[in-house]
Amino acid sequence: MNRAHQTGQQGEQIALNYLRGRGYQIVEVNWHCLEGEIDIIAQLDHLWVFVEVRTRRSELLEAALESITLSKRQKLLRAVYQYLQVHQLEECEWRIDLIAIALDRGKAQITQVENAFDW
Repeated sequence: MNRAHQTGQQGEQIALNYLRGRGYQIVEVNWHCLEGEIDIIAQLDHLWVFVEVRTRRSELLEAALESITLSKRQKLLRAVYQYLQVHQLEECEWRIDLIAIALDRGKAQITQVENAFDW
């Protein structure tokens, strides 16, 4: 396993713990379809939350936040629509959140941007 993959897995675990600590129910992790992957699918009360986790080895959260390209945003949105269709959830309330994590010398900074892409 390469370092980038290890960093990504570490970040996803941090994000899962973060979300659970805030009352989110984790529904699925690393859901794949032809359109791409959704890192975390969770529910907060009746709201479905699709979470993209971006982790960087850096002192600054900005490095993780800036790593979301327009192409990645479009791919993620297509994957969310695919998930909603496959699970017959087209009528549910949902949003896409971004969790950015900066790992620096064993310490993690984390921020959650709700409705990150403001569709």
